Amino acid sequence: MFTFPGIAVHDPRNPCSRCFGRTVHLRLESAFTLLRKTHVAEQPLKQTAGLTVFFTERRVYFNHSSRPLLSFSLSGPRMALSRAFKTHFAFEPPPEYVALDDASLLNNDAPDESYLWLFEAEWLQPAEVLAFEFQKHQRPGLVPFAFTGARDFWCWWPERAQRRRVPVVLCPRDSVEGEFNAPDFAAWLYRRCLDYASGGFDPGSESEARHHLQRWAKRFAPFWPAPWYERLRRVATAPLRTSPAAEPFFISSDEYDSALLEDLNWSLLDRRFDWVLDDAVPEADGPLDRLPHRKKGILQSQPPAAV
Repeated sequence: MFTFPGIAVHDPRNPCSRCFGRTVHLRLESAFTLLRKTHVAEQPLKQTAGLTVFFTERRVYFNHSSRPLLSFSLSGPRMALSRAFKTHFAFEPPPEYVALDDASLLNNDAPDESYLWLFEAEWLQPAEVLAFEFQKHQRPGLVPFAFTGARDFWCWWPERAQRRRVPVVLCPRDSVEGEFNAPDFAAWLYRRCLDYASGGFDPGSESEARHHLQRWAKRFAPFWPAPWYERLRRVATAPLRTSPAAEPFFISSDEYDSALLEDLNWSLLDRRFDWVLDDAVPEADGPLDRLPHRKKGILQSQPPAAV
């Protein structure tokens, strides 16, 4: 039993509602429903007896070394997600990421129409990011926020930030080399869209693919320069073409490469780096194996049906 001041919680399996407003009584094997008008203490992080508590803008996360991660929603005074990241990682998450989380688009347990599906990217929940631990043989300082169908990690690399832009790198689980993918999170979203348009959809799914591209253009327009938005809108309405291998696409590989060079203008584009340390021994289970159960499985490999 752990007690923290400033939070009120009702545990359906161990009712303690009479103490609300003063303390939280917590059993790690229980499920929780947060009471309305909850007040959160002004500490972004507390830790005691192996239990870590993260306060973010809309949720409180409890993570214990021997138990799965638990979380519940907040109401009343709230702490910013960026403050929790700054405390734990010494960097603030990109504002675009915070905006998507604030709109509840990154919640893996949400209905498909509410979940922001992207090509080759399943989101780690903010609580999972805060609790994530890479293996000892992998480069420290990387902050994963999503992963691919092959369980390769999409990570921020705060140490390589330039002008407050934190680059996104791809860290394959079966390679010692990683790859610089985008100069910042907004550019990574843009590249995910172009990757999908260049052949990331199946034959016979043209209308669904156009729907996703148009939806992304509308959703990400506030994050992008106008030329990026206009390019994606043109791509979404471009004629469907087919490769010699009968693979459909809206933008050719040459057009894709030209778009990246013109729009991103980044010297590190697709440059490689060592993300695995030479003298370290891999652990038996990977970081993703230690994540809590996910409603949609370890990866939602296909997009949800267009709505």
